Amino acid sequence: GWDAPHPDTSYTAKEWWAFFKDWNEGYVANPELGFDGFAGIDWDVEGVNNLTSAYNEISLECFQLMGEMSHLAKGDGYLVTVVPAQSYLNPSVPQVDLSLRHSSPCAADFHYAGSNGYTALLAKYGSDTFDLVSVQLYETWSYINCKIRSLGNPPKQLREFVRSYTTPFWMDFSNITKLGIDIPPEDWHVHISPSQLLVGFSFGAGGSGKSIYIAPTDLGEALHGDDLPKENWPRGAFFWNLDLDGNRPVNGTAFNTSFASGFNDIFHTRV
Repeated sequence: GWDAPHPDTSYTAKEWWAFFKDWNEGYVANPELGFDGFAGIDWDVEGVNNLTSAYNEISLECFQLMGEMSHLAKGDGYLVTVVPAQSYLNPSVPQVDLSLRHSSPCAADFHYAGSNGYTALLAKYGSDTFDLVSVQLYETWSYINCKIRSLGNPPKQLREFVRSYTTPFWMDFSNITKLGIDIPPEDWHVHISPSQLLVGFSFGAGGSGKSIYIAPTDLGEALHGDDLPKENWPRGAFFWNLDLDGNRPVNGTAFNTSFASGFNDIFHTRV
């Protein structure tokens, strides 16, 4: 998560995976209670508040650790998911590098955005390695935040977001040849299926605007548009965070909302 250390790359992916399996199966699991341990791992490697920190770049060693450990987990039947901030995986911006010190398109003094580092992860290690791709639209000064501030119409922007992520998109990997993405430029496409995509929301940032609040009804309107067939809908939605649901005013207002019930009205996960 944000402002946390990246994985220790002095251990190999095989060593990390062995540690995890031993801990998960030998310590965490409790068969007597019907719990066999965690079903998988989720990658949430992000930047930190100190701009000069080495953790504001995904190192080559960390990148390789994430990909190789993901392959090991999938090979053992575990689930693997990623939860990138939108700038870490954004089909609308083709430039790719591993720095987390970029500016936001609508906040030039904000220097903590990424540039498709997770897109490179999917390209190098295979999109189908990752069972879920959960995109944080609530990233500080995210791309969709900038679009809605400029153009309005949240349902339209959400519909375009879903289309852009679930249609194969071309990325420019020419600046990161060190990653060894060994495919010709004309095939530098990444594909995320609708069944993999989760859309991430938040309650806003106290009215400051830096973390956008988008209502569940806007998502419902976006998905129910005539030009977005249900088979192209994302798998679902998520939000930060459960403890705030229904009991915190959104975006500096006096209005409360429940993402859980609002999203259930759309996806009918629970009847």
